Amino acid sequence: MRVLIVCNEFPPASHGGIGSSTFDLAKQLKASGIDFEVVGIIPPFLFERFSLQPLDEQFGFPVHRIRSRATRLPFCWQVVLDRLQLRRWVAKRHREKPFDLVFTDDYNGLLPVGPPAGSQLVVRLNGSNLVYDSLMEREGHHQIWNCERKMLGNAVRWIGVSQFFLDETLKRVTPPEGTALMVLPNPVDTDLFQPSTDEDISVPGRIVYHNTLHRRKGIYDLFNALPEVFQAIPEAHLELYGGKADLPKMKAELLALIPETQHSRVTFFGRVDRYSVLPRALEQARVACYPSHLETFGIAPIEAMAMKRVTLYSDCGPGREMITHGVDGFLCPPKDPATLARLLIEALSLSPSERLSMGEAARETAVSRFGKKFVGEAYIEAFRETLSSAKP
Repeated sequence: MRVLIVCNEFPPASHGGIGSSTFDLAKQLKASGIDFEVVGIIPPFLFERFSLQPLDEQFGFPVHRIRSRATRLPFCWQVVLDRLQLRRWVAKRHREKPFDLVFTDDYNGLLPVGPPAGSQLVVRLNGSNLVYDSLMEREGHHQIWNCERKMLGNAVRWIGVSQFFLDETLKRVTPPEGTALMVLPNPVDTDLFQPSTDEDISVPGRIVYHNTLHRRKGIYDLFNALPEVFQAIPEAHLELYGGKADLPKMKAELLALIPETQHSRVTFFGRVDRYSVLPRALEQARVACYPSHLETFGIAPIEAMAMKRVTLYSDCGPGREMITHGVDGFLCPPKDPATLARLLIEALSLSPSERLSMGEAARETAVSRFGKKFVGEAYIEAFRETLSSAKP
């Protein structure tokens, strides 16, 4: 079996959850001996910012990065030309060394015309604009929606990262007859995200948030909850790890939501390295908090759970597929700062034995249900089933 992974966010390029989960999946494919390559089309400025190369083999498998030629053109032309440029590269590489299967995410519809002849397309439902824009009541781009629809129509298998997002996609796109449908979560590297010691080295009162600083992630709700939390827990403080293009502006807006006397209890670290910084930052968290308005899956809370942290996640979309409230974490209604404050106070006030019990349960959930070895093997089996079904 030979596989091509199409991903524009593959590390160390600028990436979010799609890039992180694809990287964790790729590591497991390599460990399982699967023959695969990765390709993505990247704006020129990111080549310079991240010192990217057209061919990167530092991880033990080839990662190809195509330099986009369309970044100076109007958006409508960028959409067309980037996909054409990617399609030509895929076709050329397929002629040189054929792929059996092409795997990509629904987001942005990078392969609207489908895979090269003789190969099968598997699409992971991981956050299409089509579904997100509808759920968030955003205007969106019809051109991107059409690319996503066409690509889904050319796929022989859809893999939802949660039952929630598979169901929401099916409400908006009818799969062609015979399309295989299944749910597999995003994999998380629970070897990377594991405590360095059996001792509890969490800092009393420390709340850690690691995610994009975006309104959709519930960051404004978190700050609206802070005054009550800070008043109830004298040692409480918040550390934020995550980037934002206009970080200074957002920082000012967020700090304006709390009294000036509490500003010193909030620290913005900006974007940090996921592999060297985040595990240790999470290890010192008394509570990890992710009050998103909407997610397809949510890698960040699983990373915190893998670190045995008391984790508070939003009861939105897939929340109940990931956390059992009061057992391996807490769930909070989205857009509800009052309840968020109450749950943060409860989580920060757990006794050592309660904290230990919840942390152990969280780690067990992360490893047994979302660990990259378990999930990666399930993806490999899905790929094999796809190819087996395609044979005459």
